[in-house]
Amino acid sequence: PFSGQITRVIEDEAIKNGFTVIFGSSDENKQKSEALINTFLYRQVDGFIISPVEGTENQIAGLIKKGIPVVLIDRYFPILNVSHIILDNFKATFDATSHLAQRGYKKITMVAWFTASTHQQDRISGYLEAMRSYNLQDEINVIEVPHSFSKMETESFIEMKLNEMTDLDALIFATNSLTLAGLYCINRLGKKVPQEIGVVGFDGSEAFDFFYAPLSYVEQPLNEIGTKAASTLIGLINGEKEIVHHIVKPVLNIRNSS
Repeated sequence: PFSGQITRVIEDEAIKNGFTVIFGSSDENKQKSEALINTFLYRQVDGFIISPVEGTENQIAGLIKKGIPVVLIDRYFPILNVSHIILDNFKATFDATSHLAQRGYKKITMVAWFTASTHQQDRISGYLEAMRSYNLQDEINVIEVPHSFSKMETESFIEMKLNEMTDLDALIFATNSLTLAGLYCINRLGKKVPQEIGVVGFDGSEAFDFFYAPLSYVEQPLNEIGTKAASTLIGLINGEKEIVHHIVKPVLNIRNSS
């Protein structure tokens, strides 16, 4: 949902300003990322909007060195002085965890990808800080799923971890794909939502609406992210020099699952 919706927003904004957008997917693979960047450079594109893969700092630095306009979305590299448009990921999970704590949940577990990417680390940090704020530091538990796992492996891994936690009473998921994998596991384990386990997901999805207890979730304002990314890049292409660091506020949609 994130990639599909945000690319549509970027494309619409670009077309309004006379630009055509070429899309490519790195599949979280830095070799694919490098191949795409080189292909687009060969095609003489005017600039890049990139959701960077872990370990691609040198690829982005290379574009900056060449004077190619670049805007990062979703994630960024603190060591690089480059425009980025990101969600306030810390606040996203801080608010979600606080909501569950205020509802009386105590044994709140977070499920995230095992990666050094800033967006995932900030989401974990928000969860940790909220748990400490509600004196639940002894209940802190983060399940980190290897990013290389297939969909089936991810579900099996989460299910195995949930099976080990007999007193778990709430879950926060750090991404949309992890949320969906988690819902399959919860159903297979026969856990009732929200009576036995509270759930807060990430990003919206039709599956969240059709789940028997419509899911509470953290919403990323994708229109704002996409529009700002496109307008920032177009400004850089047109000669603007200002480096933009824009942080978008999350929206916590509270529904039946929590």
